[in-house]
Amino acid sequence: QCGACDAMCPENIDLSGMVSHAWQQAGLPDLAQQHSPEPSGFSISCDPQVQRRIQQHDLYIIDAAPFHAHHAERVGHYDRLRHKTGCSINLDLNRMAIPTGAGSASVQMGKFNAEAQINWLIQGRKFQRIIVENEVDQTTLTEIMDKPVIHVSELLE
Repeated sequence: QCGACDAMCPENIDLSGMVSHAWQQAGLPDLAQQHSPEPSGFSISCDPQVQRRIQQHDLYIIDAAPFHAHHAERVGHYDRLRHKTGCSINLDLNRMAIPTGAGSASVQMGKFNAEAQINWLIQGRKFQRIIVENEVDQTTLTEIMDKPVIHVSELLE
């Protein structure tokens, strides 16, 4: 339910809307409605002061759902952020944000292992700290990582 399917669909089919409808029919929570249209993490990452504090040794975890909902407008920003700072970002080769899965309904129902997803996401990456946009990612990563995990808003201080 991160919205990547909508950004990647060559037919412009509202796949996330179809999934959301199916979840509602099954009586499950609609995670797409739990994300604000303008996440503070993205806005904060646009601040030049914040960008100066992102380092080459950082792993920056984009909040996947709002990123994919506004993919066309945001992918360039994150590409520039990566080039400017040298940090690693959870974008794949198609410029899609790889979600951690933390906080998802699938995890809550015991159908998805967010820790395994996170281990796959960080596999082969070298970093000294993790910067996240999503507070649920921060909580989950702090529990399983032995490196500092900070919310992007902490870079404003």
